[in-house]
This record gives sequence, C-alpha cells and structure tokens, in this order.
Amino acid sequence: MGKRAARPIGVLRLMAVLVVASCARAQGPPGGPPDLSGPQVTVTDPEPFAEVEAFDDVIKIGFNERISERGASGTLAQAVQVSPESGEIEVRHKKDGLEIKMEGGFLPDLVYRVTVMPSVQDLFRNGMPQPFEFVFSTGAEMLPNVIAGMVFDRLSGEVVEGARVTARVQPLVVGGVGEVQGPTHVAITDSSGVFAFRYLSPVGRYTLTAFNDRNRNREADFSEPTGSGFQSVSGADTVFAEMSLLMPDTIAAVVSDANVVDSVTVSVQFDDFLDPAAPLDGIEAMLMRDSVPDAILVLEVLHERDFQVRAEVISDSLWVTDSARVEASVRLVDSLLAAGDSAAAEEEVTARPTLGPAPDIAGRDDPDRDLPKRTVYLLLSDTLLFDETYQVSVTGATNINGIPDGGGLEEFSRLTPPIDSVAIADSIMAADSAAAAASADSADARRDGADDAISPDTVQAVPPLPDTVPPDTLARGPGPVGADRLGRSVPERQSRFAIAPTTRGSGSPGLARGRGWSRPEPTQVESM
Repeated sequence: MGKRAARPIGVLRLMAVLVVASCARAQGPPGGPPDLSGPQVTVTDPEPFAEVEAFDDVIKIGFNERISERGASGTLAQAVQVSPESGEIEVRHKKDGLEIKMEGGFLPDLVYRVTVMPSVQDLFRNGMPQPFEFVFSTGAEMLPNVIAGMVFDRLSGEVVEGARVTARVQPLVVGGVGEVQGPTHVAITDSSGVFAFRYLSPVGRYTLTAFNDRNRNREADFSEPTGSGFQSVSGADTVFAEMSLLMPDTIAAVVSDANVVDSVTVSVQFDDFLDPAAPLDGIEAMLMRDSVPDAILVLEVLHERDFQVRAEVISDSLWVTDSARVEASVRLVDSLLAAGDSAAAEEEVTARPTLGPAPDIAGRDDPDRDLPKRTVYLLLSDTLLFDETYQVSVTGATNINGIPDGGGLEEFSRLTPPIDSVAIADSIMAADSAAAAASADSADARRDGADDAISPDTVQAVPPLPDTVPPDTLARGPGPVGADRLGRSVPERQSRFAIAPTTRGSGSPGLARGRGWSRPEPTQVESM
C-alpha cells in the first residue's frame, strides 16, 4: 500500500515542475495588448550629479521592467560604458537591473560618466529607446565642458559607427619630479559617427585616439584602423574634433602603372594612397626612351583633384568663348533679318558653333570632400610620339601614412588611334556617288550633243514656182501627213526642239532621253 500511495505524490511533483516551467516563459498577460516599449532607467546609485567619496563597491542601475541577460548586439558588458576607465569593467545581470564593478574601484578626485547603450532589451526583445547617461563625482568639480566630434573612414569618407575614442590628458610634471599619467576617458561613436566627452576632469590638453576595436582589448593595435589628434578644454568649453581612421603602414608607395591621358599628359598610379593635402614638390619625374632621358620634360605634377579642377577651368573657358560667339551670332542674324537679308542670315545660322552643356562640377565624384587617390598626373613640355615606348621614372613620393621615398619605373606607349571602318565606308560611298553623278553628267552631255546635231536633208530642194509660198515647217508641230509642193505625200519631220519620249526602251530605267533626263539616285551603302 505504501508504494501505491507514493505514486500520486510523484505525479503531483512532476505536474508542479511542469507548471513552474511553463510559468517561467516570457509572455504577456492573457488578452492584454502586446508589449512594444523598451526598458527605461528609473533609478541609479549613485544618483545623477551626486558627490560621493571614492569607493570600491558597485554602481546599481534599475529599470522599469525585467531585462534580458543578452543584449540586442554583443554582451551586457559591451552595453555599459564607464569613463574614465581605471581597470576592467564587470557587468552583472540582476532581476531588477544591472550592477557595474570596476577593477581597482572608483578613484578619488574624478568625475565619472556612465552610459547605458540602447542594446539593453527586455524579455520581449524590445530595446531601449535611446542611450541613458549620468555623471557623479568622487571629489572633482563637475564642469560642464564638452569635447565632441565625428569619426570618418579616411579613404571612403563614410562615418564610422562603434569606433572607440579615448581621451588622455597629457602627462603633467609635478614638482619637477616626474610625470603623472592622467585617467583615460572613453566614448563610443553612434550610428552617425558622433562621440562626446562631457564633464572632463582634469582640464587641460588631451590626446584623442579613435580606432576600430576589433579584438575588444580596449587598445589601438597595429592591425586596426586608427586616427589621432589633440584638443584642449578648460572651464565650460565646448570644442569639436573631426577624426579619420586609417590602417597603419610602414611601406613606401610603389609605382604600379602609367597611361597616356592625352598627347601632353601621363597618369602615374601607385599601389598606395597619397595625401591630397600634401604638396607634391618632393616628387621628381622623368621620361626616358631606351633608358636615355628624353627631350620631353615633366613641367608639373598634379594630384587627381587638382588635375580635374584644371580640366574644368579649361572646359569652362572654352564654353564661355563658344557662348560669346553664339551670342554675337544671334545678334548678327537679328540685324541681317531686320535688313531683309535672309540668305546671309541663313548662312550665319549654319556657320554658328554648337554650344554644349555648361561644365557640371556637382556631377564629379566627391565634389565636397577631397578623398585620397592613388594617381598623379604629369604635364609634359611636348607632344608624345605615336607607337613609341617610353619609361617614366618617379622618385620622392610620400604615401598617406607619411612614409617617404616612394616611386618606381613603369613603361607606357601612345598608340596610333584605330582606323574608323564606318568612316571608310562613308568615304567609299561618297566617292561612288560622285563617280555616278559624273558619269550621268557625261551621258547628258553626249546625248545633248547628239540631239543638237541635225541630220542633213536628203530630199533635194526644188526651186519654188513663181507665186508659190513654201510652207512654214518650223512653225508646225507633229501632225497629219502633208504634201510637198509637187503634191507628193510626205510625213511631217519632227523639229529638233520637240520633246522626246520619257522612256528609252531597253536602256537603263529611270533615265529620260533629251535635255530633261533624270539621274539615278545613289545606291545606299550599308556600313559593315
């Protein structure tokens, strides 16, 4: 009986476990509206703007609802930022919030800034609507100063989200004894690439370092894009700093290619980027043929941006010249039409230059930002020869990382332009049409000569009888059979001025005999 009585108790325990497990699932109240709002901070310890003594305890942050142990992106430790940092940061998840502990505790005479990222989410995966930030002091004065800025990718010009930015006050010499290293303030860029340091303490000159912390070790490594700068802050200052990230490098730029742009311009490409703001005075370039310096000299070396601006200026000046000619032509045509000389006005319109669209600087790539490029342009003193192999030697190039002594040697040729087969077909067609027209003119001349020649009259003329008037045969056209003065039936002879038939019989179609012959239309030649 004892065994039989134990069975219901075991079943009840199993059912209780299942009920508890089902209650542990995150779900909204039955029949209630779904939870779409994210968690919000309701309480902090220390309180915002509180002044407390240095401590080695935890910072507590409470929310209006339970939060997930996982962040929307990354871990909870990555969702909380404490600045300045004096050691490793540990973030603990609690039922009603978070606890933050820093290795070595919170030191005296500093202003601490705590930021909770919006990656913190509730049990229904609703994230915080915006970051939450508060400050407290362990003895330092809380000055409302700000160092803010943006972080860009140096090569693409795009903003960088999630970059780690540190601000370290430059070492101070205390009593002539030695240097004292200040705290390291930290900020993370948002989706717009913006960062901000608020309530910095102590005031002074700061070294700013921005980097993409790929390995999460909180330090800039050689394998990570990095940028640096300096900024000073004091009192209630608000200063702005723009920073660019670039991969570190120790190798000089090497020439990788050379090409002919036009008869007096050569482009030289490197395997690394050049700083567009740096002058190219240190670059020396020379053309050679068969390893012997050529008579063509390199007059100037230009960055790609400067070359584009130069081309635009030339294009704009030509457009202005053409537009002035067009305006003058319009005024001349108006005056000719007013004078009644429509023929001269038509000739002027025909001879008027065609005015193309004005140069569009806005259509150029990155018209507002001067981004690094790999190419420089060489302006030459004379025209390059066709089908000749040149060597271009470049020395003294400095890459975008400031590594000097770059350069190299590369060959190029100015090739003869290919023959335009369409133009050849057009010229052949024109020549054939001219020959056909000349042949038709020649045939016209021959036929006209034949018509103008009158055959001799084989009928012997008989002296007219007295008081007899000979008929006027020239005044009569073709008509019925007539009679001569002897009474014989003679057909009327057609005058040489009569109109000939419009067909030639078995001859070429489309041609008419006599003066009114029509010429054959030129046969259209299709372009291959």
